[in-house]
Amino acid sequence: MLAGQEFIKTWRLENSGTCNWTDKYAIVFVDGDPMNGASSVPLTSSITPGSTVDVSVTLKAPGTTGSYQGNWELQDAGGIKFGTGRNADQPFFVKIKVVEGVSELNLGTPTWSDNLDDANHWYLLDTDNTKFTEGDGVLEMKSIHPGGGEEWGLSNRPAIKDFYLQATFITGDSCSWLDRYGLLARAPDPNAGYVFEFTCDGHYRLYTWDGENYKALQEWRAAASIKAGPDQTNVMGLWMEGDTIRLYANGFKIAEFTDSTYDEGEFGLVIGSVNTDNFTVSVDRVEYWELNP
Repeated sequence: MLAGQEFIKTWRLENSGTCNWTDKYAIVFVDGDPMNGASSVPLTSSITPGSTVDVSVTLKAPGTTGSYQGNWELQDAGGIKFGTGRNADQPFFVKIKVVEGVSELNLGTPTWSDNLDDANHWYLLDTDNTKFTEGDGVLEMKSIHPGGGEEWGLSNRPAIKDFYLQATFITGDSCSWLDRYGLLARAPDPNAGYVFEFTCDGHYRLYTWDGENYKALQEWRAAASIKAGPDQTNVMGLWMEGDTIRLYANGFKIAEFTDSTYDEGEFGLVIGSVNTDNFTVSVDRVEYWELNP
């Protein structure tokens, strides 16, 4: 969750006692992190013994990264608090983790931005298994046959060293399992560099390729902020400054690494199919911010 993000927490509570919970009852914050929420939320109806009720509270994530927990209990009409469990002494809680987001990078105006209305800044890859085409305001990447490995096409922009690179990808109507797409960065030549990918089932990985050897910095790992499946828009972000590498998915930081294999190079777009014939991903925008121009 991002700093300052509003959210709604809902608990389903069962009345396991012998008395009705009336609208004079409420859930109340007892301790921990309040997360900018109300201190008390009344029940809106009478809950008979054996029945359940869903109670929600609107909260806001704190402004700094870290883990937070707020503890809540029920309170009866007489102001007596009680919790859950056999002895009604256990609070129910909300627990969140606030992570760094792109908005906190204070990037300002990008050094370069391309909305893909044309392909003037790209080499349109055309191999037996991979085709890049431009039209309708997007660059379309297509992997024709499953299992053929991944391929990439470079931008014709000059090499960059320290930067935040971001691309907006839109998956096609067929997208499953480890079908994948992403970015090539700091490529010293067309057959080497860092590769950062998302999959259609919501995983990501980061590796280096030197033309012959694969070196994983992160094997496939799930990230909740990656939207899985077909017809989804995902914004991929890659921060590279010195030997520090940070990965972002839809504004959320998902990982950080230290590696110095490549310190400068060109960037490009990547696609590969494992499961889908004619796997297609459209690229709607690519932009970068130079950090130390």
